[in-house]
Amino acid sequence: MRLKQAWSNIVTLGETGRLAGEADRLQDTNTALVGRILEYDKLYERWREDQKWNKVGEDADDLATERQKARAAFAGGDSFVKAATLLMTYFCFGQGIDGPVAGTDENGEPNETVQAALDDFWMAPDNQQTMFSTSAQHRRSNQLQLDGNIFVMLRVSGKQTSVRYIPCGQVTDIITDPTDGSRVLYYKTEQPILQWNNDSLTLDEGKDTKTVFYRDVYNTAPDNDPLNGQIEGVEENTWVQHTPINAIDDGAFGIPEPAAGLSWLALYTKIAENQATVSESTAALMNRLKVQATDPQIDTFKTELEATSQDPNQRLPGAWNVIGPNTQLETARASTGASDARTDARTMLIPGMANWGFPLHFVSDPENANLATATAMERPALERLRGYQSVWIDAYRKMVSFALRVAGLEHEWFDIPMPRILAPDLQQIGGVVRDAYADGLLTQRQASGWLLDFLGFDDVPAELEAIDEETGSPEEGAPAMPEAIEESTW
Repeated sequence: MRLKQAWSNIVTLGETGRLAGEADRLQDTNTALVGRILEYDKLYERWREDQKWNKVGEDADDLATERQKARAAFAGGDSFVKAATLLMTYFCFGQGIDGPVAGTDENGEPNETVQAALDDFWMAPDNQQTMFSTSAQHRRSNQLQLDGNIFVMLRVSGKQTSVRYIPCGQVTDIITDPTDGSRVLYYKTEQPILQWNNDSLTLDEGKDTKTVFYRDVYNTAPDNDPLNGQIEGVEENTWVQHTPINAIDDGAFGIPEPAAGLSWLALYTKIAENQATVSESTAALMNRLKVQATDPQIDTFKTELEATSQDPNQRLPGAWNVIGPNTQLETARASTGASDARTDARTMLIPGMANWGFPLHFVSDPENANLATATAMERPALERLRGYQSVWIDAYRKMVSFALRVAGLEHEWFDIPMPRILAPDLQQIGGVVRDAYADGLLTQRQASGWLLDFLGFDDVPAELEAIDEETGSPEEGAPAMPEAIEESTW
């Protein structure tokens, strides 16, 4: 017997082999060791994930992958990410923000000087294209949710302020006051050097980059800047306003809105794809052919059926002329497990959509869809939308205040009317206004102003002036309140 065969027999002879017991124990030990290694590997990966999220927001590199995943999901990877992002934008911006409105002067008249400065800033063509047109408002809102940050660049030329924005990926560091970590002083950016390519007639990014620093929008006093003169490459006459979402610490980067929900939505997608595969496979097996015959007859039938199935023009079951007294074609409706899959999918969708604060019926789930009407909304979702809208009110207020300060109109009052998240219930509001007017709590002019506002007129003061011109008096000749306010289809 050859040595190799003898050794194989010793190892594999079971209880009669001299080393069989040791080999079995060695195999069991090896299996247990592999299991422990895999378990520790999972624990290590979980620890790495926890460490990543413990440090998230402190370094721009930590968030680059999350931004890429969020953008990819919105662009076509996940319909729920797109639906939730657009819902947040459309509910909060609607048909767009018309622009800031100045307060009154010492005579109680609209401050025309301040209004002119506001219009010059808001309606400037470049500023409209970048930030303030309706389409730009929608783009910037989507960008804030998907990137977690908006870096607005405010360029000053004389008394004019131009608005641009810096791509989030170019900002690599946020530099705070050495003695106050909550006070941001500078933003460090790495910008590609663009070069014109005469061959392709395109503007291409070269391999080299340039480092540019920008002052924060509140870092306008050199005497109050402990790093003034110590940083090279600071862009002059340009300031940056940073608006983050989901930021925990002051001076940190924001976190993309889909970040907390993407893992759950990925599980939902996997379940849906698996269910689609199961349904397709089950559908292919629904038609079942039974044949009652002897073994030789079945073999003959099988041969003929196989020959027929090889012909691409004869593959349809209806083309098989085999139905006879001994054959029976029936439909076998096997369970696809769709009910269980739907339950599992909803289990994953609930935490995925909780990330945005939206219930499932906001994003195409049919259950309880009647709860989201034109005049009603669940309170948590409504407050979530109001909170997001307030982030943009604060961002616009900072931009406008900066522009007014540059124009020499610092500390002037203005308002930024935002679109209503919900359409008003005009029948209920009209009754309240009518009762308040009847009890003397509102003047006719005030009541008219409220009604015009709720009816959706953009320029209420202009409409009131038109009423005054027709009646000749801002108070006595104002139209009387109607007896009833019908619900509007507006």
